Amino acid sequence: MPKAMEDGDTPSPYQMDAMDAGADAPEVEKEHEGPPDGRGARQPATGTGHPLVLVLDERPAVRDALAGQVTRLLPGARPHAGCPAADAAMGHAGGDAASASRLVVRFAGTDIPVPHGWGDAPVAEVRPRDVDGDGVSVGRGDAPGRVDLADVALALARRGQLHRVAETGLPRGHRLSGAAMAAGMPEILRPLLPGVRRTAEALAVQADNALHAGDLVLLARVGHTLRGMAANYAMPECAACAAALERAAQTGETGAAADILAWLRAAVTALATVADPAGAHGLSTA
Repeated sequence: MPKAMEDGDTPSPYQMDAMDAGADAPEVEKEHEGPPDGRGARQPATGTGHPLVLVLDERPAVRDALAGQVTRLLPGARPHAGCPAADAAMGHAGGDAASASRLVVRFAGTDIPVPHGWGDAPVAEVRPRDVDGDGVSVGRGDAPGRVDLADVALALARRGQLHRVAETGLPRGHRLSGAAMAAGMPEILRPLLPGVRRTAEALAVQADNALHAGDLVLLARVGHTLRGMAANYAMPECAACAAALERAAQTGETGAAADILAWLRAAVTALATVADPAGAHGLSTA
């Protein structure tokens, strides 16, 4: 899993011109339908497995950094290698896009048009510091804003993308990896991982109950607690999704919250394979 920055932050487009970030690009293999969810509207998953992702920005470094963040949250997502401007001029989406589920990622307010052939793809618009709500604007003044991994998580959740990692039958490379999520945890903390996993599971259950009950205040509080725990144990992807859950609850976006919770439940399941390497993957609520 590529890491744009160790703290989970990615510089804004106005800070990333010199950045050289890469993104893994596993193949998309199987077709899956998005699970129904009565708690909020979501985009149906169509096509094959995880999507072919087109990041709209004129600068390659910006596209690579954002694509890297997307693949951290959606293992198996495959960034489209073409230049958006060139695709638009050529009038096609390129290569195998027609047979793959597709997703467009761009910064809110961008004036780059979606290329022909991608018009039916969901568009995830990333708003820098959307999660923290600190009001910092990208590209204004001498201190442009920064795009956190949580901003990308919330943008994906709003378009019903994060639940993909919880779909059954996904190829191995398309599932969340507990080892990858715990890779940054210091050795001294690793013996605590089983307890961390159990606490994360209990919090995910509490969040699910709060969402079902319509208690968004409790849901935000649980998201905040989970965010802090994941950050303390150096699990940036989990922290980012917990932060996005907190923000979704604060803004009353129940559909996005349900999507994020699907990701978090899948993460707890994946962490069990690390916390319980002997193979007893049943999740305890103790």
